[in-house]
Amino acid sequence: MEIVNHYVLERVIGEGGFGRVYQAVDSRLNCKVALKQYNNPDILEKEVSFYNELAGIAGILSVRDRFVENGQAFLVMDFVDGMTLEQFISQKNGRLSGQEAAEIIRQVLIVLNQIHSRGYIHCDLGTDNILLDRQGNVKIIDFGFGKQLHDSESEKNSILLNWPATEMPDEVVLNQEYNECTEIYFLGVLFKHILSNTKAPFHFAHIIEKMTQTSPIQRYSSFSEISGDI
Repeated sequence: MEIVNHYVLERVIGEGGFGRVYQAVDSRLNCKVALKQYNNPDILEKEVSFYNELAGIAGILSVRDRFVENGQAFLVMDFVDGMTLEQFISQKNGRLSGQEAAEIIRQVLIVLNQIHSRGYIHCDLGTDNILLDRQGNVKIIDFGFGKQLHDSESEKNSILLNWPATEMPDEVVLNQEYNECTEIYFLGVLFKHILSNTKAPFHFAHIIEKMTQTSPIQRYSSFSEISGDI
């Protein structure tokens, strides 16, 4: 059994471009934690800064500890007893009920509205970085690509992951920008993916349709505007 600092690693629970996440046990407090190991130590400080700025939002995890050991950077966070949205969809064979989908979408929109109200955008929303605990509460993780709103430099040359070119909104195609309105678009595309096998009538269908307009003029301009329609 591998031990890093005073954390006992139990199993890998996630892996991506920035590193690997372990379920671990804090041997001092005797409690489960999520331990993220970074391939690039510089990303650690950026992500810690984001989590600190977003502290107090119900759908954001709390930072417990961070450290560097043997040249590797680690972040310790609350452990979520649950699964990723991708795993939940797979468990349901891709067929979420209208009520399940509506509740997940409602919670994601609430959390994103709070994130954006503090001046930040995620820039990498996907079913693997949305968690559901055993009570069905949504948690949004992985802010390695996150950016500050209203920063002209950060809005340019943003990294867009796992989306085919045919699904790019106008501002990305024409100006290579990623702003709050762009995040709304990609989240709407993600919601359509979640709903792709849901046959029941869906209460928020008109909202998702407006979120996914390729023209930003026809799309919602902010998450607070969406909240007003829910």
